[in-house]
Amino acid sequence: LQAGDFTMVGNFDYNIAEPDEGSDADSTSFWGASLAVGYAVTEMFGVALRGEYLKDVDAGVWALTDPDALDEVAEGNSLVTGTVTLELKPVENLVLRWDNRIEKSEQNIFYDRASEATDVWFNSILGVVVKSE
Repeated sequence: LQAGDFTMVGNFDYNIAEPDEGSDADSTSFWGASLAVGYAVTEMFGVALRGEYLKDVDAGVWALTDPDALDEVAEGNSLVTGTVTLELKPVENLVLRWDNRIEKSEQNIFYDRASEATDVWFNSILGVVVKSE
């Protein structure tokens, strides 16, 4: 949805993963949803917010991404994220984006600076986009 300087994007996915033929494993499923809103405050400056939710009842996603960690999340997991992005366009072909993201999980799937397992993770990234015409 776009209305003037305001933009909104929503998404929902549902995935069913079937086991390999001949396997006695059960199918797994997971689903996720996201909503992002952005506003161009001026031609040079914008701000965006994004929230996401992932529910992995059968731990299927975690098995695909890190099979060694499956025992830790065997009962499934959910993940909630939030991102704030500040965008600056100082010149026509340059975009600077500062993303600040926090994730919260039901399980200890992240690690803190002391290498201790935790259920919260924070990240701040400065991105640079150069456009050519």
